[in-house]
Amino acid sequence: MSTDNYAGDMGDMSVNDFADAILTYGSDMTILGIGEPGIGKTAVMNILKKVLGTADYHYHIFDMGRMDVGDLALPSVTEINGVTVSKFVPNADFGTQFKGKKLVAMFDEIYKSSKPVLNGVASFLQEKRLNDWIAPEGSILFCASNLETDGCGDKPQPFIKRRTVRVHVKKPTAGISPTGDIEPDGWIAWAIDNDIAPEIILLIKENPHFLDSYTSGSDNRAIFNPAREPSVEAFVCPFTLELASKIVKKRERVKEHVLKGMLKGAFGSYATESLMAILKFSNKMPAWKEVITNPDTAPLPTNDADGVMVKFMLVSKALTLMSEDNIDSLVTYFERIGSEFEGVWYRSVLKGSKERRNIGIDCDRFKERAAVMKWMFV
Repeated sequence: MSTDNYAGDMGDMSVNDFADAILTYGSDMTILGIGEPGIGKTAVMNILKKVLGTADYHYHIFDMGRMDVGDLALPSVTEINGVTVSKFVPNADFGTQFKGKKLVAMFDEIYKSSKPVLNGVASFLQEKRLNDWIAPEGSILFCASNLETDGCGDKPQPFIKRRTVRVHVKKPTAGISPTGDIEPDGWIAWAIDNDIAPEIILLIKENPHFLDSYTSGSDNRAIFNPAREPSVEAFVCPFTLELASKIVKKRERVKEHVLKGMLKGAFGSYATESLMAILKFSNKMPAWKEVITNPDTAPLPTNDADGVMVKFMLVSKALTLMSEDNIDSLVTYFERIGSEFEGVWYRSVLKGSKERRNIGIDCDRFKERAAVMKWMFV
């Protein structure tokens, strides 16, 4: 069996690590990230855009499994030394029309490519040359594929292996520490930064095994497992959690059975049943406008089991929506909630993104409270 069936001869890295590797080495070599379906490999392009910007770069994702050779280059008639000839010119997706812009190209599902397409792109991956066209200096190329054992039709090709540096992109973990803090490299931290519904974040906080991997031997029914029949049933992964978040945010517009049907279609029945239980008490969340406008008097969650769930959802929502305009109100409200979840919020701000941390430390009341409670030293 191919060594790409699992990561025996590849280094393990997270999606963020994969992005860092591409930013560091991607202009010198082509990196191929291999991992399970739906774990966020394609989302790496969004990370690159955020870091590099769009002024100097043209971005494109090539869906290799759907391409034919005409999507790479087409013949064009020209004249050389008075003789009419045809030459192959790159497709506009390569950005040849954007003078002065470097190319950032992702060749997604590369192991699903047809042989002619792979032959056409092979030299480009190694030399950044497509027929007579050479990508601008500093262009970045990278690839993505599923594991062969995923049963998704990915067949490793030796001549692609020789032209790429292959790494195993791991499925993310939930990212909650034993003390309940949100760890910066976990899925929950990403979810907060990307406006995922608090109910979905709580679902993973309460069910971290929903992000287990079949490659580690886990057999829970919520996750992707090609050995299970039918292997194509809906499952929980970062991609489907994002879909579920969009469904949950508009749930008031549909009947309950429609909501359940949509959720089952997005990420399966096991996760849906757990989420429906969470949604039953999510209406106990105090109104966000009330928290921000009247933090001294806004209702507080109860101290029972349901209240604990609501407090965590409040933490995740506050981390998502905090700003320079509302940070003072949040300091007041979380002091009323109490030290345990107040501490989770403060430590998550201080360990989180640079933007969120700066909002906190630029607020005098936040700094004073954090220093008194010794949260500044996490």
